[in-house]
Amino acid sequence: MNDRQSASMPNKKRKKMDSGRSPVNGAEFRLPQGSRNRNPLPAERPSTATADNAQQASELRKEVAELQHQLQLRTRLLGKEREEFQNNLRKIYQGFYVVICKERQERDTTNWTRKIAGLEVTIEDMTKEMQGLKIELATQREQIRVAQENAFKRLEEAQWTPLEDSDVRAQLKGLESAIRVWARDYSNRNLFTEQLSSVVLETLGAELQGQLHGGRQMIDTVRAMSKSADKIPFILTQSILSVYVFRYLVADPFHFVQEMGLNGEWTGTLGVELNGLYGELQNVDRPHAHWWRCQTLRLLDGLEAKNHAESNISAMRKWTCEHIAQILLNTLTSSTCGSLPMDEAARRHDKLVSLLMTASALSTRLWTQRTDVRCTFFHNKEQFYVKSPDMLAHRLHKLNVGDTRLDCHDLLLTVQPAITAHGNSDGDNYHEEKVWLKGIVFIEE
Repeated sequence: MNDRQSASMPNKKRKKMDSGRSPVNGAEFRLPQGSRNRNPLPAERPSTATADNAQQASELRKEVAELQHQLQLRTRLLGKEREEFQNNLRKIYQGFYVVICKERQERDTTNWTRKIAGLEVTIEDMTKEMQGLKIELATQREQIRVAQENAFKRLEEAQWTPLEDSDVRAQLKGLESAIRVWARDYSNRNLFTEQLSSVVLETLGAELQGQLHGGRQMIDTVRAMSKSADKIPFILTQSILSVYVFRYLVADPFHFVQEMGLNGEWTGTLGVELNGLYGELQNVDRPHAHWWRCQTLRLLDGLEAKNHAESNISAMRKWTCEHIAQILLNTLTSSTCGSLPMDEAARRHDKLVSLLMTASALSTRLWTQRTDVRCTFFHNKEQFYVKSPDMLAHRLHKLNVGDTRLDCHDLLLTVQPAITAHGNSDGDNYHEEKVWLKGIVFIEE
């Protein structure tokens, strides 16, 4: 079939004929049966280079495994070496620390040895100085003893007129009235029981511990006084002031005797020592102890009277009263009296100091007699009796003379202690007691 014939043939017949032709020169060929749907290219066989690469990869894996094994061995070995190194380092550090401690201990021992040697020298010097001071003190004591004996002889030759009991009672009554007036003027009338905090009641209880009766606490006593609630600040102020005036001034013969401290201020140590000596003498010889106390106070009182303005006795007495006044005001201002403007506070302070100075002078006047003055707070009494020789009901109870409606009622508070005297001006009859000032008590109604 030539080209022209193929060109003139229909397209379908031409395509059918072209599918059976050979790509070369148009020759016709036929594919084997069953091979039309198969891959016309045959599968490639592995080359020699690929096999070599696989073998090298296998050898590399073996080398890597070997290296990992070697690394594990070296890691274990390095851990042991590290632990051994740390142990050795620790031993070296411990040894070094021991050496340092020994050196430090030796150095401290040397320093302490030097210090001890220096202190021994100081002790030796101070011992010698103390021995010299003891000799000097013994000499001074002997001089004082001789001077005191001579002074006592002169005092015995002098005339000391004892106070009559009526005069003593009148002066103590005047002191009682001054206390009541000061408490009335400066107690806080607007303060009620509900306003007294537990801290204030605890402070008041500490001040009035020896004046409460029936084993009551301060808060129980205040509640029992509820019928006179608006007067409670006045009663408590009067009670606290009475304690300081009668217990710490009137009943203490050497309360004003002070000693100048190293800082230039007065201290009460000398008065405490004299009171201790007075108590020891009473245990040995009571009449002689009262004579010694009487003569000592006469001597001090004579020195004060001779040069009142410049004497140390006057300065000591004033300092004592001002010190007690400050303690009192600190307690009362924070509890039953309250604060005042500066001018009124200064006036209140001056009135209190004046009251205390009066009590101090009266105390010395009483103790220059041979009578033994005592302050009684009725610790052994728990009930009130109108016929009691040493006890009065507070005026707020409004008891008339012979009124027995509060007899056998329990005592709540000793507002003012009783002042009693034992013995006489001649130093006799110390077993006899006389009441100079009756105590004042508040009673449970």
